[in-house]
Amino acid sequence: MQDAIEWYRRARQGAREFFPADPRLATSLNILLMEVDLERDRGKAIQQRTLQGFTDLRGVWNELYAVAVAVRAELAFEQYDSRAVVQFLVRTIEDVRMAGARSLGIYVSALLAYYLVKGGRVEEAGEVWANHALPCDRSELLDLNGQSWRKMEALSSARVMLLAEQGDLGGARELVDALCSTASERGMTRTALRGLGLSIAVAHRAGDEERALSRLVEFLRLTREVDYVRPLVSQGKTSRTLLRRLLGTNLDADLHQAAESTLARLGEPSTVSSEFTSRELDVLAEVRRGRRNKEIALSLGITDGGVRYHLKNIYRKAGVSSRLDAVRYAEDKGVLL
Repeated sequence: MQDAIEWYRRARQGAREFFPADPRLATSLNILLMEVDLERDRGKAIQQRTLQGFTDLRGVWNELYAVAVAVRAELAFEQYDSRAVVQFLVRTIEDVRMAGARSLGIYVSALLAYYLVKGGRVEEAGEVWANHALPCDRSELLDLNGQSWRKMEALSSARVMLLAEQGDLGGARELVDALCSTASERGMTRTALRGLGLSIAVAHRAGDEERALSRLVEFLRLTREVDYVRPLVSQGKTSRTLLRRLLGTNLDADLHQAAESTLARLGEPSTVSSEFTSRELDVLAEVRRGRRNKEIALSLGITDGGVRYHLKNIYRKAGVSSRLDAVRYAEDKGVLL
């Protein structure tokens, strides 16, 4: 994750330095950064950027346009309501069809069905699936040879939600299990987390709490490095309920801290120690030993940029501006013993 952010920053710096007259480059990079911020549910960082021009990138790569549409749709759903998202996606589908981009049209149609389900308009979502000729067969939905990973993820996620809301929980479970397996086999962390988030929701809806908690544990273990909590945030009340129940079980220290930290991210803090992630506590412990950034990076197996990133988050959470004050804060709170 830290390497990815560093690459984005370098690319943005290069765009400003060598191509200052091309606004598409800077806008494209903002889209990618905002997508990462969305997955990590970093609201303040998202608010600092603008949506202007996000879906008006003529002549750019279709995959980038797809990112722009997905980002704008998610923000519109969060800031307004499902009606605003539906109106935007319907217009986008018309534009895409006029441009003759059939594959992109299928992707946006999947997003439309997804947000119709989220808005409680299940019957309309089913009509979209039929009228737009979206695939129903599992092999077509999960095909990574004939479509991009992003399109596969959108179609499969929307189909799982639609099946669940239509009452076919068995079909939803089979599809989401296949999605998780495919993502795991291909090393697709983001898609795997999306799948696990859906699997948690389907299991909870079916009353299978044991399975829901098991999937939640998988999610927490996988999200340690990338910090992609969006799939849990989107489940809202269900995620909070399951996290509280998980905290009442016998967990190892790292997993207990991850659950507490995630619960705090969902707006329900548990204990003081949930202020910092496990990785931030590792960095704090190394700082207290007097180690420099390069030494910390080597010790923890992360990049120098990753150390700087964690320190920045630590300073923000503690309301301090120095390494010494950060350590003192953590000790006073009982986080570092």
